[in-house]
Amino acid sequence: ATSTSKKAMVLFPDIWSFKSRILKIADWLAQHGSCHVLVIDCFRGDTKDDHPDMKTWFQSVPYDPNVRDDALAGVSYLKRNKGVDSVGAMGFCWGGWAIAKTCEAIDWKLVV
Repeated sequence: ATSTSKKAMVLFPDIWSFKSRILKIADWLAQHGSCHVLVIDCFRGDTKDDHPDMKTWFQSVPYDPNVRDDALAGVSYLKRNKGVDSVGAMGFCWGGWAIAKTCEAIDWKLVV
């Protein structure tokens, strides 16, 4: 994004996190979307591939504190350090759930 952009998108990946195409999408949005882009890693580097029991793994990534706190910290960072005043969110599969939950704490300007 241009350094003067006042807009940002926060991306929430699917269960493959950074192993998926999320970073390519983030790069494309930053280049063509005229906005800052931040990808949230609520899984702390893990992916579904690292855990055969999906139910147990999902329980290890709770909304409170992981998802909520990561999202709030990301939005705060964008506003404080990038001068952003409008933040949207984009979620892929599991990321859609994460966005729906964060609507309790964040007033997203756009949700995809």
